[in-house]
Amino acid sequence: VKGRERRLRKALRKYLKNHDVDYVILDCPPSLGLLTLNALVAADEVLLPIQCEYYALEGVTQLMRTIEAVRHAMNKELRLG
Repeated sequence: VKGRERRLRKALRKYLKNHDVDYVILDCPPSLGLLTLNALVAADEVLLPIQCEYYALEGVTQLMRTIEAVRHAMNKELRLG
């Protein structure tokens, strides 16, 4: 489906035009599926709450690569907070 990774971004932009909102928090699963990709494309900033254990830190490395790829290809304004 063409443009499926931008659906959430379009819906949020439309919603925010008509509502006075300071923040929107998108809580995503730790897996890097379509939902997480949509959230990264829609977001201005990413917060990474993690558990302090080895496997969680390994996952952060993969997520950082994904964030960089999204930043490069679909959301140049995406930043880490």
